[in-house]
Amino acid sequence: MKKIVLFLLVITGICMNVSAKETIKIGVFGNTSNASVDCAYKAVEMLCAELTPAGGVYEFVPAFFDEKDPGAKDKINADGELAAIIGCFSENDAELVNSVKETPLISICEGYASFTGKGNTYRMTASNSETAAIMARIAPALFDRMKAAVLYQSGNEEYEKMAQAYAASAKRNNVDATYIRAFEPGYDFTNVIQRIREIKVKTIYYIGNQEDAIKLCKQSFEKNTGAVFTGPNFLFDRNFIKETKEASDGCEFVNTARNSPYGIKKLKPFILSFEKKYSIKADTKLPHVHDAVGIIELAAKAGKFNRADLNGFLKTVSYNGSTGKVVFNESGERVSPEFFFHVIRRKEMFYMRFDSQMNARYGKAK
Repeated sequence: MKKIVLFLLVITGICMNVSAKETIKIGVFGNTSNASVDCAYKAVEMLCAELTPAGGVYEFVPAFFDEKDPGAKDKINADGELAAIIGCFSENDAELVNSVKETPLISICEGYASFTGKGNTYRMTASNSETAAIMARIAPALFDRMKAAVLYQSGNEEYEKMAQAYAASAKRNNVDATYIRAFEPGYDFTNVIQRIREIKVKTIYYIGNQEDAIKLCKQSFEKNTGAVFTGPNFLFDRNFIKETKEASDGCEFVNTARNSPYGIKKLKPFILSFEKKYSIKADTKLPHVHDAVGIIELAAKAGKFNRADLNGFLKTVSYNGSTGKVVFNESGERVSPEFFFHVIRRKEMFYMRFDSQMNARYGKAK
């Protein structure tokens, strides 16, 4: 009888230990038809399995929240095991972002200027406005181009804020960027091109859709303005180069992620395993996802398991990740994020990697 009682006590103890293990859910929000979101979820899934300590007091579990699900915000708020949500948040997600008050939301994308500043929102990259400001800083620092035209598509708050950020940074760096114009999609740039020639603009900073970017770039080239065509990273891809042909030569942009993550040595083993497991290429946002999960793991090791504890942890974290040192300011924007200045030459993209002191490294983008 004593042996039976002892056996039951042992079994009960084991069960209690199993039930005591903390479940830490790491959520991904978005649409898996988006390559960055699909890659992010697969990376989180793989990292959860890799980082859960054998016989430990906690386990990481992946969770996915579909942006098309009208009940996603309620599910997020109701899930007590959910530690954080990683996603590529945009203005379209404003209702969800504003309704999630406790769970940390971590963006791996530059867009949505008003995303941060809510007490539980954090950005792993520079914002679009920061990249615009950086472009205005690069022009005089590297190329002595001291006169710029800023052209942006009207009716878009994000584009307007980027134009304002560029103009403000230009002024701080003694660049004349007083020629600022808003335009409707499909605008005829003939008069703009003429004015750019007249006032001898050295840099065109364009913010808008790619179709108009292609048209403006080609017109500037054909009319021989001599101005370098620049803009945000979302304009410049293989389609832009294909459509603009020789006009793309010399175009410049700043990106907050490498065109390829394969050059990050500390990530190479993970990327190789990731591609073998899922048979897909690693997305450019994967390093930011990897670092976001790394921060959550660091918090777990410090005994911060729930959303409230993690949110407090994020406010003071200093994490040396694959994308550099991760520290957030009081608004949740990343302090001194790395960025990559790209230039197109002979239909190929070359980059310079900058740190916060504008020190550069050079390389060819893959």
